[in-house]
Formats: sequence, structure tokens, C-alpha cells
Amino acid sequence: MNAAPARRASSSADIALDIRGLSKRFLGVQAVGGVDLRVRSGELVGLIGPNGSGKTTLMNCITGIMRADRGEVLIKGLRTSGWPAYRIARLRVGRIFQVVRVIPTLTVEDNLLFAVQDLQGDPLWARVLHLPATRRLDAEARGRAEECLSLVGLQDRRRQPAWSLSYGQRKLLAFASTLMADPDLLLLDEPMAAVNPAVIEHLARLIRTFHAAGRTVVIIEHNMKVIFDLCPRLVVLDRGAKIADGPAEDVRRDRAVIDAYFGTQRDARS
Repeated sequence: MNAAPARRASSSADIALDIRGLSKRFLGVQAVGGVDLRVRSGELVGLIGPNGSGKTTLMNCITGIMRADRGEVLIKGLRTSGWPAYRIARLRVGRIFQVVRVIPTLTVEDNLLFAVQDLQGDPLWARVLHLPATRRLDAEARGRAEECLSLVGLQDRRRQPAWSLSYGQRKLLAFASTLMADPDLLLLDEPMAAVNPAVIEHLARLIRTFHAAGRTVVIIEHNMKVIFDLCPRLVVLDRGAKIADGPAEDVRRDRAVIDAYFGTQRDARS
């Protein structure tokens, strides 16, 4: 079934992401419960909380990986609730997943070209015939791939298969693949998990560079040093509910946040 036509909402033009009363349950367990969140264009926001607090579930509902049970998601003023993930991506929304998603049998460069193929708009028959317009798109994509690989420092490995990369390099490849579509809203789910300090520092620089260009970033991260260094604003979830939202230093001292992190053991829910 085709998604409903896009409708322009009354949200202010400078709001990149507007979540209204979003809820999601799994077999009776409330993973996300009535969350409201508004992110302005150009903000860098950290989304934190104990394991199982609903962070990844919330991001999955935003990007169309999951369908929320209740509530609305508006991206750049458009009601995107119920849209498939590919259609949301075409709004220049980039997503990096908690588990690295690369195609190991493709080269590093071909992973980037594959990532942008669906967004180029040319039909399959045009690719088979290799028409001039398709050749132009391919040339543009290869130029963009070169830029993105240079940005993350993988330009010398463009011809190597992705399986030959270290785990940290695969994280960088996933970041570069996401940048291929030139997103202006970037959603990151634990990009620094399970990588060494050098890669963490490199990814942090990339995020700062992306944000400094006026782009919007929402990042889930358990490395508290990284998140406090990066994000002026933090939003905290616990047991599916938003318990804090404000300047990082205020959130650091919030009693509800301290209790959530150091209180009783939580059940994993996200």
C-alpha cells in the first residue's frame, strides 16, 4: 500500500524533528511511552539513558524501521508517521545503526556507491542501457564517494573489500556511506561503541565538522565523556519515558538522571 501524500504541518520552519506523544509496546512491555521531543535545525542533541530505556526504539520509529503505536513524527514540518524507511531517507535523513552495516564482499568505494543508488532516481532500465544521464549520475556519485572517503580517511583503501577493514574502519565506512546522500539530519546510534580511542576521537571530529556546517545531529551514546564534550543539550530516557531535557551541565546534576543510572537494575528493552 502506498504511503499517504505528504502534508505540510503547522510546525515552525526551523524545527528539524518534532516527536509528539510517541509510544511503542512489545508484547505488553512499554518500550517508549508518550515521548515528546523537539529538535531545532542545526542543533546537536545527545540522547542518553540506561540500557533498555527505549533510545534505539525511539530512533527506529523516527526513521520508519518500526511503526509507532501512537503519536506523531514530523520531519522538517512533514508528518512522516507511517512512512517507509526509504521515503524518510529521501528527506535527507541519515542514519547510522548500532550494529555496523556494510557489505563485506563489496569494495569500500562500492559500498558508498550502493548506499546512494536508490536516491539517484534513475530507473533500472536506464542503468541497463547505460544512458548519458545515468553515466552523469555515476560520475557524480564517484566524485562524492572520493570526497566522503577522504573525509573519513579511507581514500587509500577504496579498492579493498570491506571485509578486510578493522571494526573501527567499518564504523568510518558506515559514516561515509551515510554522508553520500548529503543528509541535513543525521541520527547516530552508538557510533563510538566497541572502537579504540583513536577512532572515537576521529568520529567526534567528523560529527563536529558535520554539525559546524549547519546540519542537525541526534546521537545516542553510552560514552559519557564523549557525549558531554560533544552535545550542548541532552535528552534522557528511562523506562521509555523522557525524564530530563536541557543543557548538558544541568542534566549531569539532575537527581532523576542520577537515580536512573545508579538506581535499581533495569530490564533491557531497546
